[in-house]
Amino acid sequence: MKEIRKILVPIDFSACAMNALKIAASIAKIQRASLEIVHAVQLPKELQVDVMAGMVINTPVLSEMEIEVEQEFQILENEIPDLCDLTYKTTKSTASTIDLINSCLEENPYDLIIMGTKGRHNIVDRLLGSISADVIKASNVPVLVIPENFKSFHVFRMGLAADLKRLDDVRKLDILTLFSEMTKSEIKAFHISQKKDLKNKGEIIQERMKIMDAISKAKHSYVWIDEGELTDGILEFVESHKLDMLVMFPRHHSFWDKIWHPSVTQKVVMDIQVPLLAIPG
Repeated sequence: MKEIRKILVPIDFSACAMNALKIAASIAKIQRASLEIVHAVQLPKELQVDVMAGMVINTPVLSEMEIEVEQEFQILENEIPDLCDLTYKTTKSTASTIDLINSCLEENPYDLIIMGTKGRHNIVDRLLGSISADVIKASNVPVLVIPENFKSFHVFRMGLAADLKRLDDVRKLDILTLFSEMTKSEIKAFHISQKKDLKNKGEIIQERMKIMDAISKAKHSYVWIDEGELTDGILEFVESHKLDMLVMFPRHHSFWDKIWHPSVTQKVVMDIQVPLLAIPG
């Protein structure tokens, strides 16, 4: 990837989402990219029940909701002036956020998804995971998640959490190099070793060399961390090295793995205090 040309931004008009859109606009301005801003119209619970029961949606109610969304779209430029300098379109749909994003990905080629996350606020988040984590799992393009407390995209140090498992296409790392060039930031690649690493030492060394070669155009370094718990280790590395952004490769797990071993990426999404760039593994 030599450039970012098209960015998808899901929003719900919350402060968190608007903050992510502001950062998306600033990135698009630098990259001369276009934005597609999408909103999933959420039906009231009583209407959702009607739909599940096969009943027709109350058209006037739905029309009123869509009008409200259009009004929100129309004032975006007042709240985010950078949009005035960009090519962008707005899309609304009566669907879940995940379904809307999947539909967009099927119909259009995007280079990046940018969205906000509120992190771990309540028991529902702990049990179900955030929408951002669900998007990361479903997306076939990189996803940049912006925490609600991160107000401007000033990045000086990026951390690449490398699991050193086989990466078939190193070109997926091009977006990392692009971000490094765009922000003039350093890349700190790190690996938290596990017991099984001793059995695959040759493969691990090979993967490390592939990664280092792929990011060689950027200022970079590599850190090997002795055995530790993955999620806590990643978050501790981010904090101790004062990283401004974290990069990870979500891996697709089997059904049973998802139940018994919650995704490290999902848990990091819930607690991370800096932007997370998730590159499909």
